Amino acid sequence: PLDDKAADEMDHETETQIMSLWSSYKIGSRTMYYYLRSQGRKVSYYQIYNFMRNNNMVRSRDKQNKELMELRPFESIYMDYFQPEISKPYAVVITDWATRKIISMVEGHRITRDLLASCLSPLKRISTSTNLEDSKLSLRSGILSIVYSTTDLPKFMESLGIGKVLIDKSGNRIHLSLSKLWQIYERYRQDFASADEFVNWYNNRPMIRGGHNVVAQIHS
Repeated sequence: PLDDKAADEMDHETETQIMSLWSSYKIGSRTMYYYLRSQGRKVSYYQIYNFMRNNNMVRSRDKQNKELMELRPFESIYMDYFQPEISKPYAVVITDWATRKIISMVEGHRITRDLLASCLSPLKRISTSTNLEDSKLSLRSGILSIVYSTTDLPKFMESLGIGKVLIDKSGNRIHLSLSKLWQIYERYRQDFASADEFVNWYNNRPMIRGGHNVVAQIHS
């Protein structure tokens, strides 16, 4: 049988990929785990965490919780998409980074201006009670940024009260940050009749954030 040290070791290729991802995106150990698993890497969370800790890549939990607590709801919004299989529809999502909750999710077999506008529309209701002028909406580069740049979406977003739109020019930062969401989506979406039902379930799962049980009220 393998000794404990051998069992904790990862192959050099995986270690190199972790160092490259952390250097480029500064992502945490759990995001790293979900991303590597989605890429087919046979690696445990504890292998990743121990490697990152030993290489000074892990921030203290107190610091992470403090950063989250300092973010106001809707201060930082992410927009991303995912397609589990070529035969299945795309899922487009906007999330509130402060609470890690889904604001809106829509599905379609083509990513179009109208599909993105449909996903963004709930922000209009939110803007009636929350000032979004200081908010930043970060958009994944690629098809989302192309549709944004070649249609009237900038004007539409302005009409929703969104203060600033940023395109993730690095390419993968937003998608990596939401890798856990997409893994849960791929595993459980089929259990629900619609994307709205999945979102309601996802947002109301018990979560621990900064030592407190958190349930977002986005859809209340």
